[in-house]
Amino acid sequence: MSSNKSKRKDNNSTFQQMLNRTFNDVRKSGDYCGSGRLPDVHDPKVMINGIQELIKFPLVSSQVKLIIEKCSLAPFGRQDKTILDTSIRHTWQLDPSSFIITNSEWNIYTLNNLKSKIVSDLGLHNDWIKNDLIDLQLYKFLLYEKDSFFKVHRDSEKVDGMFGTLVIILPSQYKGGEFVIKHNNQEKIFDYSSTKYKCDYYYLVFYADCEHEILPITDGYRLSLIYNIVVNKEKLNSYSQIPSSPLNEKYIQNICQALIKWSKTMNSPSKLIIPLKHKYTKANMLPNLLKSKDHTIANLLKCSIEELNKNDLNQKYLLYCGMLYYKIRKTEQTDNSNNSLEETIGDTGVENLKILYEINDNYFQEICIPSLFILSSDGTILSRRGRDDVSRKEIEALKTWARGEKLPPPLPEEFEWSCVTCDGCSMAPLIGQRYRCSTCGNYDLCSACEKKGHEHPLELVPQPTEDDED
Repeated sequence: MSSNKSKRKDNNSTFQQMLNRTFNDVRKSGDYCGSGRLPDVHDPKVMINGIQELIKFPLVSSQVKLIIEKCSLAPFGRQDKTILDTSIRHTWQLDPSSFIITNSEWNIYTLNNLKSKIVSDLGLHNDWIKNDLIDLQLYKFLLYEKDSFFKVHRDSEKVDGMFGTLVIILPSQYKGGEFVIKHNNQEKIFDYSSTKYKCDYYYLVFYADCEHEILPITDGYRLSLIYNIVVNKEKLNSYSQIPSSPLNEKYIQNICQALIKWSKTMNSPSKLIIPLKHKYTKANMLPNLLKSKDHTIANLLKCSIEELNKNDLNQKYLLYCGMLYYKIRKTEQTDNSNNSLEETIGDTGVENLKILYEINDNYFQEICIPSLFILSSDGTILSRRGRDDVSRKEIEALKTWARGEKLPPPLPEEFEWSCVTCDGCSMAPLIGQRYRCSTCGNYDLCSACEKKGHEHPLELVPQPTEDDED
């Protein structure tokens, strides 16, 4: 009975609703952040340049002044600028060149054990550990004193392949300083300021694009080590795709049904655009580097489209991972600010996506709306003309389609006749003007061979229009 109800529901739904329903049902194995206590951790034995003794844990007040003397105030990044503004961030920092972790067991045991926690918390496949795809790159040593804080921000992806941030809270005695991490209308708060935690090590991990803030320290001092979580691209290159969990066949069937319905819907759009939940930089906007649920949905779409393309040779779909570039109109509010006019539409559903106004020259590499694109040139199938457009113009074709325009037809000498071979010179496929012998039957010549002559009269085959099929 429930199966029949589900079928009736799909029959009455638009293809956009069917896709949204399926995407909403997809469950990720992990989350956008995680945290916990690190048991059996060895003292990292931190040595700061210019301080004669190792830093003691729990942190003692007599060393705080010495540490601050060696530190600088921490700036923050905004777009391509580095800004120092203590009304936004007030924290002391040391670069890795200014200190050293002298205990080799810290890297060998502590960090390697942390990788399995990162994989579990962020919902990555266990093969990330098995194949050693994660690198933890030391970034900063931070000291928070009373009234230190960092307002809401996102971490910039500082190196190629960075997708997350790891914070290790060293044994310290303090109050306040809660971590507030937000993503996709969810919020989690982590507080390790109780005095019972002063001898413990704690970790906090989150995807780098998550909004987060650090509330003011109200008393005491807190020390933290910050690591960039980076995918090891050298090892990743040996895989055709990044490891992922098995896909739900029911979801694949639902997506296939939705795409078929799209192809049969009158006046349907010529492309589907699925905004992703996470944000990406141009360097990391790659299929293999999609995060969490984004990665699962991309794989579901890929498998669904492969299935459809395999079973129906007349109906072809293209799947792309890229960026939409959206420019808002200038308003009185933006007239008085220095904020960029390029803004993200946000977590918009498929059926509510606003119209695309402009595509910039770096179509697949501009920071704006990370999206998955399913394209068909005419809204029903990817016709021969559409396939020729992609073959002939590649990205330029996609940019033109996204503007709702059509590419001009190819010149007669450029036209490619798919599945047609010149019977004179064996050019395959035949390119340019095509001549057919009405006497011989299935006999075609290119323009060069036509000039050499043939025993029977030849007729010029008209170049097909977009709606014609071979």
